[in-house]
Amino acid sequence: MITEEIPATIIPEINRVTEKILKSKVIGVKDGLKVKKFSK
Repeated sequence: MITEEIPATIIPEINRVTEKILKSKVIGVKDGLKVKKFSK
């Protein structure tokens, strides 16, 4: 696996970044749904 080659100190940082990306995607989806509801 790739994770074995990555130093342990970088892994939490990657997790934090992916978490931010996932959260922003979720927020984007929620905002998109809101926009669709209002536009009807």
